[in-house]
Amino acid sequence: MNANVGSAQARDVRAWFHREVERSPRGGGPCALARGLFGSHAELMMSTTRALTTRDRRWPWLGAVCAGISINAFGGAIGLASGAIDLGTEAHARLPLSNTALAGLALVLVVGVPMGLAAASALAGGGKTGPIAHTAGVLLAAWIVVQPLVIGETSWLQGMFGVLGVLVALRGWRITAYTNRLASRTA
Repeated sequence: MNANVGSAQARDVRAWFHREVERSPRGGGPCALARGLFGSHAELMMSTTRALTTRDRRWPWLGAVCAGISINAFGGAIGLASGAIDLGTEAHARLPLSNTALAGLALVLVVGVPMGLAAASALAGGGKTGPIAHTAGVLLAAWIVVQPLVIGETSWLQGMFGVLGVLVALRGWRITAYTNRLASRTA
């Protein structure tokens, strides 16, 4: 007897939900359910939730990784420009114009600034976090591919930062796909 009472209640809830969906001027789904439960306040609640999931979402781990990479790039650039990092005479001769300050500036412009922008966007919840992170990751991976060709030396750090660049680029691409998918659902 109890099983029949439960299934009758479930049928009543399903019937109520379908009536609400049919009566809804904007269609069914979560909005119709929320309107049925919360009345006139439901539209405000649903739109706020949607806005937070698409445009203002924060990505703290991505922001921390990008910030760490950016700090390392700026530190490496300062070390190159000041002479604190010695590349050796052979690697120094292979640099464009044999200028470590120019190499440090290139490091800042190609890696430091884009990763800093990606970190700021990810931590602040900017709506363009995905494309910015993707671009910064691709630039880092490209820097890592070109760097050994220019200076003729390799290090385990290049491999580690190359993997981080690929991971940041992939995560940025996934964030872009995620926000586009959510935006198409709400449109």
